[in-house]
Amino acid sequence: MNEEIQRIRNYQEQQIINTIDLSMSDTENTEEKVKKKESKKLTPEKATSPLEVKLIEDTKLASELPIPDKNEYWVINVAGKNQKKKRKLLPFLKGKVLTEEDISHLRDGVDKAPGRAKAQLQELIKDNPDNADLMILFALCSYRNVLNSSNRKGALEGLKKASRDAAIALQTDGISLYNCEKFFDIYFEYVSRLKRFQVATYNKLGETVRQQDLREQLEVSIKMCDKLIDEKTRVSKVFNQVKGRFKSSSYNLPWEFTNIKLAGAKVEQNDFRHQCGPAEARQLVVYILAMLDVFARIPILTSLVDTLLQLIPEGSPDLYLRKASVQATRAFTIFDLMVREGDTDKVRAYGRQIYKTSNENLQQLSNQHVKQSFEADPYFNLSRVTIMTFGLYNAEEQNDMLRSALNAIKRLIKLDMSKSRVFAQTASKMEFKLSSLMAETGKAVTS
Repeated sequence: MNEEIQRIRNYQEQQIINTIDLSMSDTENTEEKVKKKESKKLTPEKATSPLEVKLIEDTKLASELPIPDKNEYWVINVAGKNQKKKRKLLPFLKGKVLTEEDISHLRDGVDKAPGRAKAQLQELIKDNPDNADLMILFALCSYRNVLNSSNRKGALEGLKKASRDAAIALQTDGISLYNCEKFFDIYFEYVSRLKRFQVATYNKLGETVRQQDLREQLEVSIKMCDKLIDEKTRVSKVFNQVKGRFKSSSYNLPWEFTNIKLAGAKVEQNDFRHQCGPAEARQLVVYILAMLDVFARIPILTSLVDTLLQLIPEGSPDLYLRKASVQATRAFTIFDLMVREGDTDKVRAYGRQIYKTSNENLQQLSNQHVKQSFEADPYFNLSRVTIMTFGLYNAEEQNDMLRSALNAIKRLIKLDMSKSRVFAQTASKMEFKLSSLMAETGKAVTS
């Protein structure tokens, strides 16, 4: 289990190193930017030609990122749909109950003829509106039907809807290796196509003052979209690690919420070998925490992350810190998007929140030796957010943050008992950066 968690978290350690050189140059005064934009903003009413109208419409579509905080379309609420319901009798299948064999047959149909399968699935979903397997297959049909479409905007809209449908399926107690993999295929195809559409639209915009506002708007959206796309490598790596732990016969098995909750309870009771659905209790908890690390990096799955975190208890320090690590991953995903958006006020407020939470998590560790990545995370998170927000707070608050982060990272170096002291190596680089920033402020640090 320790080796599994270590592999899962290697990427985050690299991300921590990368943030050392992250600058806040994009976070200029938001109010001044807004005032400048409003005076020259190009709206459909101000457009003087059909070309300008089209550019405005395309810019609007290209700027609609799959981020719930930016677009209500991506706020997914499936309250009341989280429990598996008994499958109804289906007239479409001549009165038979929908079985796993029927689902398997439908999957074959989707692979061979997605257009025909979509019509069949549409009828089945009317009788089984909460069946996650049908929902993911319907989304997969939509995805495959538009892959080779020459209508760029139509394909983008189709992928947008398919991504949302697939996300709803996962949240409707629909986690399985098959369903997760199909969601990732659909979602990352959508954000990749969105990025291409953004660039194509951007290249059509001229240098005129009237169109400069659209260019600036798209520049921000492109930066934020890049962040979403960058997670694909991480997602593939972790998913393939988890998938490799299962036999092929388990690929379609559901990871029901009830089994995940049971697994957490059994782990707290030290009953690690108890079978909980697709795996033993301890294994299932490790696997779902690994998948949570991935889900937390995809903004439209934030509701799913909340649901799963509630299923896992936190009575033991290990489980508490593992859950805190997932929450930190999600927080930094949101934070990075804010940095790219360039809203200084939001970055400042959210950075303060991450700093406070990281300090609270450090209290759970006291001075115990650090052997696993989730134990090192609070130290790294405190330093990481301090570096990323340097220059955004008044001198007193900034110095307090630097002093606290530097003392914490020095403590991590002393407490690191991991193999080859991998955490101390990363921490030493962060210590150097924090010391440099402290020197800029002209303040001495006491350990």
